[in-house]
Amino acid sequence: METGAATPLADVSLLPPIPDPGKLICIGLNYLSHAEEGGVEAPETPTFFAKFTNALVPGWTVALPAYSQKVDYEAEVAFVIGRRAKDVPEERALEYIAGYTLLNDLSARDYQFMTPQWMPGKVFDGSAPCGPALVTPDEGGAHDAIEITLTLNGEVMQSASTEDLFHSIPALVAHLSMLMTLEPGDIVSTGTPAGVGSVRQPRVWLKRHRLRGSGRLALRRCRRHPSCRWTKNCGAGRQSAARPCSTACRGSSSRCSRRSASASRRSCCQTR
Repeated sequence: METGAATPLADVSLLPPIPDPGKLICIGLNYLSHAEEGGVEAPETPTFFAKFTNALVPGWTVALPAYSQKVDYEAEVAFVIGRRAKDVPEERALEYIAGYTLLNDLSARDYQFMTPQWMPGKVFDGSAPCGPALVTPDEGGAHDAIEITLTLNGEVMQSASTEDLFHSIPALVAHLSMLMTLEPGDIVSTGTPAGVGSVRQPRVWLKRHRLRGSGRLALRRCRRHPSCRWTKNCGAGRQSAARPCSTACRGSSSRCSRRSASASRRSCCQTR
């Protein structure tokens, strides 16, 4: 097979990893910290709403809607269904996941709360930038050890792990597949942690110009210590090249020391 010269990522516009999902399901209030900051209780039954394919945009560049004055960010981990799923038991749920990606559930708060249901503030064009990578479960590691961080103008606004989910990823697959048939390519975004702009003092709203972020997906693993877990972080392309490995490591301190050739992967470690 012939290969041409490599093209720098900066010179291309990356499409969403799943550009045309049959369903784009978003889970609400699924981090206890986010529910508490909003003054509500985390729901015993998963709360969800839908977005549509118009919400997916290439390249993580979004034109914010002119009609809203209060557009907010919501960093989330999403999973993609890999095979048809109906009435899947929780203990087998991970068998139906094709991979994990990142999604920003952009929300026009002034329209979200105009009606009893949230969708008017959730469906504007480009309201679900996601990707750029789809990470397979064998690379993504434990479903309850995926980390996510959102950085805005150099400041960390959100940082959490799927360990903190109120309804776990297997529980979501089981519940949603009871209610409907999930098809390959369906995206389920698992909810956002604390730190959204709408509850900060002062409030933090995204400015009405083009919102841009690289959406870099970084995976880190300690090769010398197999018990280390993979982690994922979205830091607008500004992750430190050196970051501690999982606390699952024992007996030594290991840090990432180099970036791999792939734009979507970083591996470590240098033990010291």
